[in-house]
Amino acid sequence: MKTFLLIPLVVTLFQACSSQSAFSHFDITQEQAKSEEIIQSSKITQKQDIVGVVTTLYLNPIDSEKYEKYEYFYVTLYLKKNEKYVKFLLNGEEATESKLLPNKNNFSKLLHETPLWSKNYLLLFPKREGESVLRFKIESKDASSQEMHFNRDE
Repeated sequence: MKTFLLIPLVVTLFQACSSQSAFSHFDITQEQAKSEEIIQSSKITQKQDIVGVVTTLYLNPIDSEKYEKYEYFYVTLYLKKNEKYVKFLLNGEEATESKLLPNKNNFSKLLHETPLWSKNYLLLFPKREGESVLRFKIESKDASSQEMHFNRDE
């Protein structure tokens, strides 16, 4: 009889715990929840050495009405050596526009953490019609990141 009553109690407990999204337990906006699903990071390497870190957020899926003319990316970049020239590539092509942003900006709230020593960029690339996967990469004179893949909603 105890077992008979215990089983429905345990099932009800597990069902109640799994009925909500994990994000419902945190005080975050819908945009922040979407950004957590999309954000990617990569190490920047020079030969075998790690020389930096890049965190990339594809903005189009967060608000498709607001970000519709281009492929928009928000990037935080840290390099040990202060490189003067860094190329941002999407499917092998450079960004058409790159804006250096202050540490506190409209996009920094979408990331869980933005280090003070990072450089922040808003990047615009031409629309990639007909391509379902976007391949993002950073290159400098002697270093590069791994390719990050973002699914493009058609």
